Amino acid sequence: MNDKGKVVSAWHYDFAGGMFELMDATGNKIFLTLECLNDIGGLLRTQNGKGQELVRIGITTGGTGMVITENGKGQELVRLSATIDGEGTVTTQNGKGQTLVKLTATTDGEGMVQTENGKGQQLVQLGVTESGAGAVTTLNGKGQVLVALGASIDGAGMVQTENGKGQQLVQLGATEGGAGAVVTQNGKGQTLVSLGSYTGLNGGYVETFTQKGISTSEIP
Repeated sequence: MNDKGKVVSAWHYDFAGGMFELMDATGNKIFLTLECLNDIGGLLRTQNGKGQELVRIGITTGGTGMVITENGKGQELVRLSATIDGEGTVTTQNGKGQTLVKLTATTDGEGMVQTENGKGQQLVQLGVTESGAGAVTTLNGKGQVLVALGASIDGAGMVQTENGKGQQLVQLGATEGGAGAVVTQNGKGQTLVSLGSYTGLNGGYVETFTQKGISTSEIP
């Protein structure tokens, strides 16, 4: 008790184990609760004076640690936990139960960051390519790629833009000889402009095509 005779801390016991509570000076509002969940583990909760949970530190059903923050309305804002494979994961939400950002790991154990628009649709994904190089992909909210930054099989940098329908528009990459290359297309798979280099010592070139893929000019 405090000097006013109010209970500000209390111990309880039930079938699940012990419980400890900390109250305000009046003894009416619980701000912190520490309890035992049978043989599963412990649980720590903080509240805001209205009985609404703000932070929860506990354990998942898989036996890993977990931290959850809420907005005082019972809606999650941030969750730190682990995947089924035991990899760490962090998820932020918008207070409506919709994911905004997710930091996790792929099935291969590679790091990944994913942003969404609050409707479950991906907007940006940072991850790795099959060859282990870094990759960034932007999408239009309908699951269709707009821009992809990654690497070729040979390990050279590559940028690719699409029209939101799965059709390539521009590709910046490298030739087999290691020289830079740029290709633009018309959204139907037909090349319109190609910038590259000749093999040997002949230097670079620019070639243009019609909408049907027929070459119209080549410089030099």
